[in-house]
Amino acid sequence: MPSANRDGAGATIPRSEVAKCRQQAVRKLLMSAKPLNVWCVLDRKPGHRSLARGMVAAIGTARPVAVTEVSAAPWISPVGKCLQFIWPCATRLAVAACPSQPHDDSGPDLIVSSGGNVLWFTAPLARTLRSPSVFVGSRRHLPIDAVSAFVHYDPSLEREGTLCVPLLPGPAGPKEQGIAWGLFADDRGLDPCRRRLVALIGGNGGGYRWDDLDGHRLGQAMRMWHESTGREWLVTTSRRTPKRLESALREELPRSAIADACWFHAGDRRRVVSAYLGGADAVFVGEDSGSMIHEALSSGRPVITLRPRQAQPPSAHRDYLDTACKRGWLAMLPLEHAQDFNAGTLWDRGLGYPGDPMAEIGRMLLDHLAQRGHTFGTS
Repeated sequence: MPSANRDGAGATIPRSEVAKCRQQAVRKLLMSAKPLNVWCVLDRKPGHRSLARGMVAAIGTARPVAVTEVSAAPWISPVGKCLQFIWPCATRLAVAACPSQPHDDSGPDLIVSSGGNVLWFTAPLARTLRSPSVFVGSRRHLPIDAVSAFVHYDPSLEREGTLCVPLLPGPAGPKEQGIAWGLFADDRGLDPCRRRLVALIGGNGGGYRWDDLDGHRLGQAMRMWHESTGREWLVTTSRRTPKRLESALREELPRSAIADACWFHAGDRRRVVSAYLGGADAVFVGEDSGSMIHEALSSGRPVITLRPRQAQPPSAHRDYLDTACKRGWLAMLPLEHAQDFNAGTLWDRGLGYPGDPMAEIGRMLLDHLAQRGHTFGTS
């Protein structure tokens, strides 16, 4: 069997080049196609909103999308959680609970959502509108065929038909993060070429509890890492961050070590994560927040997860962290050992997610849908 093709002049073309050219031709065809009309169903929780928008963005790396963001009526969340147990009864309630749907009779080509509050709502809405649907998360009490594709990072769910992806993308990939950082640095008067250390601080939930002692330990370690690397910090806390943790962290970390900080309990509500990641040389992220870990990994920078003293994560989350650590995507750091961590060696470890996760996941999802008969066409 020949190992290469020949061009018109008889020269040998390696098979790898032929495959690459074919991939480029297919991508060019898809990107010139009519945009997919995607409805992005938004949960009330910011993390779930980011996951839904992130999956839409991942699809957008593979072909053009036209996005309409849709919200459900508040009453559908408790009702839908009960209706999961009697699926598929009362599915027409979903349309009645969709006050923000477009009124120009343009049905969606695809519906994407994430979050338990909108899980049931998404499934019957897609059925009623005869559209394929994607839910980022586990199926809870719905059957696996309630939507066209459930997407998760837990490999154990693959056996039941869930699409398992290496990470759940946030709304911005490395390119978008870089653009956001350039604009942010210009607005704040920061040197965009000077890289910083980034800290994304989560909080209580998912088997984790943070207290002021964790805040003092983390602040002391961040001060030490600033001194050892010469890099300033970009720091953001969140709505789940305990106030005492934030106060302890601010007490330990001198202002001279901070390039920019977004303190939630000081009333700062800026959305800075994408910009911070675009300016990161390394990312330190609370182990409690799966969505922030995935966003950090999407940056391609070295990622270190921070574990408080009280940590009893669910097995799926723990297994994912262990796997990511073994693959060299991140390093895990319990705060009681933070003083022993040498941040100066971070860039010698080869940490970071390889490749472009947004494009990889976008292709995986469209291929998965195509195997189920949802090809969307190119015209």
